Amino acid sequence: MLRRKLIFNLGPVIGLMLATAVLSIVMLQGVLRRLDEINREVWTIGQDVSSLGMVVHDIEVSLFELRLDERKSLDDLIREVDRAQSLVNHMGAERLCDTENCGPLYNRISSRLLEFREQIRALSAAKDEASAMRHHDQMLSGAAAIRRDIPPLNECVSEHARTEQEALSSRFRWVVLSLSIAFVIVANLSVVILLHLGRMILRPVGLLIEATRQLSRDNFTHRVAVDPGDEFGELAEVYNSLAAKLQANEQRKMETLNQVALAINHEINNVISISNLQLKMAGKHAMHNPSLEASLKQIQGSLLRLAEAVQMLKNIRRIVLTDYVSGMKMLDLRKSAEQELTPAETTTV
Repeated sequence: MLRRKLIFNLGPVIGLMLATAVLSIVMLQGVLRRLDEINREVWTIGQDVSSLGMVVHDIEVSLFELRLDERKSLDDLIREVDRAQSLVNHMGAERLCDTENCGPLYNRISSRLLEFREQIRALSAAKDEASAMRHHDQMLSGAAAIRRDIPPLNECVSEHARTEQEALSSRFRWVVLSLSIAFVIVANLSVVILLHLGRMILRPVGLLIEATRQLSRDNFTHRVAVDPGDEFGELAEVYNSLAAKLQANEQRKMETLNQVALAINHEINNVISISNLQLKMAGKHAMHNPSLEASLKQIQGSLLRLAEAVQMLKNIRRIVLTDYVSGMKMLDLRKSAEQELTPAETTTV
Protein backbone atom coordinates (compact mmCIF):
# COMPACT_ATOMS: atom_id res chain seq x y z
CA MET A 1 0.00 0.00 0.00
CA LEU A 2 2.89 2.37 0.74
CA ARG A 3 4.31 1.58 -2.69
CA ARG A 4 0.94 2.42 -4.20
CA LYS A 5 0.87 5.75 -2.36
CA LEU A 6 4.38 6.57 -3.58
CA ILE A 7 3.44 5.70 -7.16
CA PHE A 8 0.21 7.71 -6.84
CA ASN A 9 2.15 10.78 -5.64
CA LEU A 10 5.29 10.47 -7.75
CA GLY A 11 3.66 9.11 -10.91
CA PRO A 12 1.99 12.38 -11.98
CA VAL A 13 5.16 14.37 -11.27
CA ILE A 14 7.33 11.98 -13.27
CA GLY A 15 4.75 11.96 -16.06
CA LEU A 16 4.59 15.76 -16.06
CA MET A 17 8.37 16.02 -16.15
CA LEU A 18 8.58 13.54 -19.04
CA ALA A 19 5.77 15.34 -20.90
CA THR A 20 7.52 18.69 -20.38
CA ALA A 21 10.82 17.24 -21.57
CA VAL A 22 9.22 15.67 -24.66
CA LEU A 23 7.30 18.89 -25.43
CA SER A 24 10.45 20.97 -25.06
CA ILE A 25 12.37 18.63 -27.38
CA VAL A 26 9.57 18.72 -29.96
CA MET A 27 9.25 22.52 -29.82
CA LEU A 28 13.00 23.10 -30.00
CA GLN A 29 13.38 20.59 -32.82
CA GLY A 30 10.56 22.34 -34.72
CA VAL A 31 12.26 25.73 -34.42
CA LEU A 32 15.70 24.35 -35.31
CA ARG A 33 14.29 22.31 -38.21
CA ARG A 34 12.54 25.37 -39.66
CA LEU A 35 15.74 27.40 -39.23
CA ASP A 36 17.69 24.73 -41.12
CA GLU A 37 15.05 24.72 -43.87
CA ILE A 38 15.30 28.49 -44.28
CA ASN A 39 19.10 28.38 -44.41
CA ARG A 40 18.97 25.55 -46.94
CA GLU A 41 16.40 27.40 -49.08
CA VAL A 42 18.42 30.62 -48.99
CA TRP A 43 21.58 28.76 -49.95
CA THR A 44 19.82 26.81 -52.72
CA ILE A 45 18.10 29.87 -54.18
CA GLY A 46 21.33 31.86 -53.93
CA GLN A 47 23.14 29.17 -55.90
CA ASP A 48 20.34 28.98 -58.46
CA VAL A 49 20.19 32.79 -58.82
CA SER A 50 23.96 32.96 -59.31
CA SER A 51 23.81 30.17 -61.88
CA LEU A 52 20.83 31.83 -63.59
CA GLY A 53 22.78 35.07 -63.88
CA MET A 54 25.65 33.24 -65.58
CA VAL A 55 23.26 31.39 -67.88
CA VAL A 56 21.55 34.66 -68.86
CA HIS A 57 24.97 36.11 -69.58
CA ASP A 58 25.72 33.09 -71.80
CA ILE A 59 22.38 33.61 -73.56
CA GLU A 60 23.25 37.24 -74.28
CA VAL A 61 26.67 36.17 -75.61
CA SER A 62 25.00 33.59 -77.85
CA LEU A 63 22.56 36.22 -79.14
CA PHE A 64 25.42 38.57 -80.00
CA GLU A 65 27.22 35.71 -81.75
CA LEU A 66 24.06 34.98 -83.73
CA ARG A 67 23.91 38.63 -84.81
CA LEU A 68 27.51 38.49 -86.00
CA ASP A 69 27.14 35.11 -87.66
CA GLU A 70 23.65 34.46 -88.96
CA ARG A 71 24.59 30.94 -90.02
CA LYS A 72 25.32 29.94 -86.38
CA SER A 73 23.05 27.19 -85.07
CA LEU A 74 20.35 27.89 -82.43
CA ASP A 75 21.10 24.64 -80.60
CA ASP A 76 23.48 26.24 -78.06
CA LEU A 77 20.96 29.00 -77.38
CA ILE A 78 18.16 26.47 -76.90
CA ARG A 79 20.28 24.43 -74.47
CA GLU A 80 21.10 27.52 -72.45
CA VAL A 81 17.43 28.53 -72.33
CA ASP A 82 16.52 25.00 -71.21
CA ARG A 83 19.16 25.24 -68.52
CA ALA A 84 17.76 28.60 -67.40
CA GLN A 85 14.25 27.13 -67.31
CA SER A 86 15.49 24.21 -65.23
CA LEU A 87 17.05 26.63 -62.72
CA VAL A 88 13.85 28.68 -62.54
CA ASN A 89 11.78 25.54 -62.01
CA HIS A 90 14.16 24.44 -59.26
CA MET A 91 13.80 27.82 -57.54
CA GLY A 92 10.03 27.57 -57.84
CA ALA A 93 10.09 24.38 -55.78
CA GLU A 94 11.33 26.40 -52.79
CA ARG A 95 8.73 28.04 -50.55
CA LEU A 96 10.55 31.36 -50.38
CA CYS A 97 9.85 32.03 -54.07
CA ASP A 98 6.12 31.70 -53.46
CA THR A 99 5.84 34.51 -50.91
CA GLU A 100 3.89 37.74 -51.33
CA ASN A 101 6.98 39.85 -52.01
CA CYS A 102 9.12 37.44 -54.02
CA GLY A 103 6.36 35.70 -55.95
CA PRO A 104 5.75 38.49 -58.52
CA LEU A 105 9.47 38.70 -59.37
CA TYR A 106 9.72 34.94 -59.78
CA ASN A 107 6.57 34.82 -61.92
CA ARG A 108 7.87 37.66 -64.08
CA ILE A 109 11.16 35.83 -64.71
CA SER A 110 9.31 32.61 -65.45
CA SER A 111 6.91 34.32 -67.89
CA ARG A 112 9.80 36.08 -69.64
CA LEU A 113 11.53 32.75 -70.14
CA LEU A 114 8.37 31.44 -71.75
CA GLU A 115 8.28 34.49 -74.01
CA PHE A 116 11.96 33.88 -74.75
CA ARG A 117 11.13 30.38 -75.95
CA GLU A 118 8.40 31.79 -78.20
CA GLN A 119 10.91 34.28 -79.64
CA ILE A 120 13.38 31.45 -80.34
CA ARG A 121 10.70 29.54 -82.26
CA ALA A 122 9.75 32.71 -84.08
CA LEU A 123 13.43 33.40 -84.89
CA SER A 124 13.94 29.92 -86.27
CA ALA A 125 10.82 30.35 -88.47
CA ALA A 126 11.66 33.89 -89.66
CA LYS A 127 11.37 34.33 -93.47
CA ASP A 128 13.36 37.49 -93.88
CA GLU A 129 16.25 39.31 -92.23
CA ALA A 130 14.11 42.17 -90.85
CA SER A 131 11.81 39.78 -89.00
CA ALA A 132 14.79 37.87 -87.67
CA MET A 133 16.41 41.09 -86.46
CA ARG A 134 13.18 42.12 -84.76
CA HIS A 135 12.93 38.80 -82.89
CA HIS A 136 16.63 38.97 -82.13
CA ASP A 137 16.26 42.42 -80.54
CA GLN A 138 13.22 41.29 -78.55
CA MET A 139 15.22 38.32 -77.21
CA LEU A 140 18.08 40.64 -76.19
CA SER A 141 15.59 42.91 -74.43
CA GLY A 142 14.02 39.88 -72.67
CA ALA A 143 17.43 38.61 -71.57
CA ALA A 144 18.34 42.05 -70.25
CA ALA A 145 15.01 42.25 -68.41
CA ILE A 146 15.63 38.84 -66.82
CA ARG A 147 19.14 39.93 -65.83
CA ARG A 148 17.69 43.06 -64.20
CA ASP A 149 15.10 41.00 -62.27
CA ILE A 150 17.65 38.56 -60.87
CA PRO A 151 19.28 40.87 -58.21
CA PRO A 152 15.90 42.08 -56.84
CA LEU A 153 14.76 38.44 -56.58
CA ASN A 154 17.94 37.48 -54.73
CA GLU A 155 17.57 40.50 -52.42
CA CYS A 156 13.88 39.76 -51.86
CA VAL A 157 14.60 36.14 -50.94
CA SER A 158 17.39 37.18 -48.58
CA GLU A 159 15.19 39.83 -46.93
CA HIS A 160 12.31 37.41 -46.51
CA ALA A 161 14.65 34.77 -45.08
CA ARG A 162 16.07 37.36 -42.67
CA THR A 163 12.52 38.27 -41.56
CA GLU A 164 11.63 34.64 -40.97
CA GLN A 165 14.88 34.08 -39.09
CA GLU A 166 14.09 37.02 -36.81
CA ALA A 167 10.59 35.62 -36.27
CA LEU A 168 12.07 32.23 -35.48
CA SER A 169 14.58 33.81 -33.10
CA SER A 170 11.73 35.57 -31.29
CA ARG A 171 9.77 32.31 -31.23
CA PHE A 172 12.83 30.49 -29.94
CA ARG A 173 13.17 33.00 -27.09
CA TRP A 174 9.52 32.56 -26.16
CA VAL A 175 9.90 28.79 -26.31
CA VAL A 176 12.92 28.92 -24.01
CA LEU A 177 11.11 31.31 -21.64
CA SER A 178 7.98 29.14 -21.61
CA LEU A 179 10.00 25.98 -21.01
CA SER A 180 11.93 27.71 -18.21
CA ILE A 181 8.68 28.73 -16.53
CA ALA A 182 7.29 25.22 -17.01
CA PHE A 183 10.42 23.65 -15.51
CA VAL A 184 10.28 26.05 -12.54
CA ILE A 185 6.63 25.12 -11.93
CA VAL A 186 7.39 21.40 -12.24
CA ALA A 187 10.40 21.76 -9.93
CA ASN A 188 8.34 23.59 -7.29
CA LEU A 189 5.55 21.03 -7.61
CA SER A 190 8.11 18.24 -7.24
CA VAL A 191 9.52 19.87 -4.09
CA VAL A 192 6.02 20.17 -2.58
CA ILE A 193 5.19 16.56 -3.36
CA LEU A 194 8.56 15.36 -2.07
CA LEU A 195 8.02 17.30 1.16
CA HIS A 196 4.59 15.70 1.46
CA LEU A 197 6.10 12.27 0.85
CA GLY A 198 8.84 12.98 3.38
CA ARG A 199 6.23 13.94 5.96
CA MET A 200 4.15 10.90 5.07
CA ILE A 201 7.16 8.62 5.67
CA LEU A 202 9.21 10.38 8.35
CA ARG A 203 6.29 11.26 10.67
CA PRO A 204 5.11 7.67 11.29
CA VAL A 205 8.73 6.51 11.47
CA GLY A 206 9.43 9.12 14.16
CA LEU A 207 6.29 8.15 16.07
CA LEU A 208 7.21 4.46 15.93
CA ILE A 209 10.73 5.28 17.15
CA GLU A 210 9.26 7.23 20.06
CA ALA A 211 6.94 4.31 20.82
CA THR A 212 9.95 1.97 20.86
CA ARG A 213 11.69 4.30 23.32
CA GLN A 214 8.63 4.22 25.55
CA LEU A 215 8.69 0.45 25.40
CA SER A 216 12.36 0.40 26.37
CA ARG A 217 11.42 2.46 29.46
CA ASP A 218 8.93 -0.26 30.52
CA ASN A 219 5.99 2.00 29.63
CA PHE A 220 3.75 -0.77 28.33
CA THR A 221 0.66 1.48 28.27
CA HIS A 222 1.93 3.53 25.30
CA ARG A 223 -0.06 2.90 22.09
CA VAL A 224 0.15 4.00 18.48
CA ALA A 225 -3.18 4.70 16.77
CA VAL A 226 -2.97 2.70 13.53
CA ASP A 227 -3.96 3.55 9.98
CA PRO A 228 -4.48 0.12 8.44
CA GLY A 229 -3.94 1.48 4.95
CA ASP A 230 -0.18 0.98 4.64
CA GLU A 231 2.89 -0.82 5.97
CA PHE A 232 3.35 1.71 8.76
CA GLY A 233 -0.12 0.81 10.00
CA GLU A 234 0.84 -2.87 10.03
CA LEU A 235 4.02 -2.06 11.93
CA ALA A 236 2.02 0.02 14.44
CA GLU A 237 -0.42 -2.89 14.91
CA VAL A 238 2.51 -5.21 15.60
CA TYR A 239 3.87 -2.72 18.14
CA ASN A 240 0.49 -2.35 19.86
CA SER A 241 0.09 -6.12 20.00
CA LEU A 242 3.56 -6.52 21.52
CA ALA A 243 2.93 -3.71 24.03
CA ALA A 244 -0.43 -5.25 25.00
CA LYS A 245 1.17 -8.67 25.55
CA LEU A 246 3.96 -7.16 27.62
CA GLN A 247 1.42 -5.16 29.62
CA ALA A 248 -0.66 -8.29 30.24
CA ASN A 249 2.44 -10.22 31.27
CA GLU A 250 3.46 -7.38 33.59
CA GLN A 251 -0.06 -7.33 35.04
CA ARG A 252 0.10 -11.04 35.74
CA LYS A 253 3.44 -10.59 37.46
CA MET A 254 2.02 -7.77 39.56
CA GLU A 255 -1.02 -9.83 40.53
CA THR A 256 1.19 -12.74 41.55
CA LEU A 257 3.49 -10.42 43.45
CA ASN A 258 0.53 -8.81 45.23
CA GLN A 259 -0.80 -12.21 46.24
CA VAL A 260 2.64 -13.13 47.61
CA ALA A 261 2.78 -9.77 49.38
CA LEU A 262 -0.62 -10.38 51.00
CA ALA A 263 0.45 -13.79 52.22
CA ILE A 264 3.73 -12.44 53.59
CA ASN A 265 1.92 -9.43 55.07
CA HIS A 266 -0.49 -11.72 56.91
CA GLU A 267 2.23 -13.89 58.39
CA ILE A 268 4.56 -11.03 59.27
CA ASN A 269 1.76 -8.98 60.82
CA ASN A 270 1.00 -11.90 63.12
CA VAL A 271 4.65 -12.11 64.04
CA ILE A 272 4.87 -8.33 64.55
CA SER A 273 1.73 -8.29 66.74
CA ILE A 274 3.05 -11.06 68.97
CA SER A 275 6.49 -9.45 69.04
CA ASN A 276 5.03 -6.04 70.01
CA LEU A 277 3.02 -7.70 72.81
CA GLN A 278 6.15 -9.43 74.09
CA LEU A 279 8.10 -6.17 73.86
CA LYS A 280 5.49 -4.38 75.98
CA MET A 281 5.66 -7.08 78.63
CA ALA A 282 9.44 -7.02 78.57
CA GLY A 283 9.40 -3.23 78.79
CA LYS A 284 7.60 -3.35 82.14
CA HIS A 285 10.51 -5.37 83.63
CA ALA A 286 13.20 -3.16 82.04
CA MET A 287 12.07 0.19 83.43
CA HIS A 288 15.21 0.53 85.60
CA ASN A 289 17.59 -1.03 83.04
CA PRO A 290 18.59 1.59 80.37
CA SER A 291 20.61 -0.88 78.34
CA LEU A 292 17.69 -3.27 78.02
CA GLU A 293 15.31 -0.44 77.19
CA ALA A 294 17.57 0.67 74.31
CA SER A 295 17.72 -2.87 72.96
CA LEU A 296 13.93 -3.20 73.13
CA LYS A 297 13.49 0.14 71.28
CA GLN A 298 15.91 -1.01 68.60
CA ILE A 299 13.96 -4.24 68.17
CA GLN A 300 10.71 -2.28 67.98
CA GLY A 301 12.20 0.05 65.30
CA SER A 302 13.27 -2.96 63.26
CA LEU A 303 9.77 -4.38 63.49
CA LEU A 304 8.33 -1.05 62.28
CA ARG A 305 10.74 -1.05 59.39
CA LEU A 306 9.75 -4.60 58.56
CA ALA A 307 6.06 -3.62 58.68
CA GLU A 308 6.78 -0.68 56.38
CA ALA A 309 8.59 -2.94 53.90
CA VAL A 310 5.67 -5.37 53.90
CA GLN A 311 3.24 -2.47 53.33
CA MET A 312 5.30 -1.25 50.33
CA LEU A 313 5.39 -4.80 48.99
CA LYS A 314 1.60 -4.93 49.24
CA ASN A 315 1.26 -1.54 47.48
CA ILE A 316 3.69 -2.32 44.67
CA ARG A 317 2.65 -0.83 41.27
CA ARG A 318 5.45 -1.87 39.01
CA ILE A 319 8.69 -3.79 39.02
CA VAL A 320 11.78 -1.60 39.38
CA LEU A 321 15.09 -3.39 39.82
CA THR A 322 18.24 -1.98 41.32
CA ASP A 323 21.80 -3.26 41.75
CA TYR A 324 22.27 -5.42 44.83
CA VAL A 325 25.77 -6.70 44.22
CA SER A 326 27.83 -6.94 41.06
CA GLY A 327 25.94 -9.08 38.56
CA MET A 328 22.81 -9.35 40.75
CA LYS A 329 19.62 -7.28 40.84
CA MET A 330 17.04 -6.83 43.57
CA LEU A 331 13.58 -5.29 43.75
CA ASP A 332 13.54 -1.60 44.70
CA LEU A 333 10.46 -1.57 46.98
CA ARG A 334 10.24 2.18 47.39
CA LYS A 335 10.36 2.98 43.63
CA SER A 336 8.17 0.01 42.78
CA ALA A 337 5.47 1.30 45.14
CA GLU A 338 5.50 4.79 43.58
CA GLN A 339 2.99 5.82 40.88
CA GLU A 340 4.28 5.41 37.32
CA LEU A 341 5.85 8.60 36.07
CA THR A 342 4.62 8.27 32.46
CA PRO A 343 0.85 8.16 32.00
CA ALA A 344 -0.89 6.13 29.33
CA GLU A 345 -0.34 7.68 25.92
CA THR A 346 -1.62 7.17 22.43
CA THR A 347 0.24 8.29 19.35
CA THR A 348 -1.58 8.74 16.09
CA VAL A 349 -0.05 7.70 12.79
